[in-house]
Amino acid sequence: NELVLILARFGEVSKLLSVRYWSTTEKKWRPLVLAAAALTTRDSGQPRDDFTNAELQGGQDVYFSQRDSRGAGEVIYRLRVLKGSRARLVIETENVTAVRLFALTLLKPGGMRAQYFFEERSRDIWTYYGLTRIAEGSWLISGHENSYINRLVALYRHITGIPTDLEPPAAP
Repeated sequence: NELVLILARFGEVSKLLSVRYWSTTEKKWRPLVLAAAALTTRDSGQPRDDFTNAELQGGQDVYFSQRDSRGAGEVIYRLRVLKGSRARLVIETENVTAVRLFALTLLKPGGMRAQYFFEERSRDIWTYYGLTRIAEGSWLISGHENSYINRLVALYRHITGIPTDLEPPAAP
């Protein structure tokens, strides 16, 4: 089933290191994150093996950390499967620690939330859409819509098994 593969990709947090996106600032492909790890608990910060499908389908929150390639420090995220069935999958992520750039807080906990929807329309035909909410925050995070588009497309490509640095970039 395609949803089993998609769910597995969400659980393979360590593989986020291979995701590349098109930088609209530098006009080149860059890594999305420099570090990523599944965590044992929200507060422990202890890395562990990637999440299994069984863990994700259990309905409990799981936590992972990542360090963005643009200089932000480590951020811990919550991942939750909101709906998981044979033909529909809804996953949500949200930052549970602040997004900081050096001493500046760009986003408070809960300031970035994303939901990903996958639904089977007919045999081998799937619908996907994602919603991302970024709370009002620092002037440093505004005005970069094309960069956000490229990051989201890179993540979509990763989740669906498409090379993430496939030409052309979504938003040159």
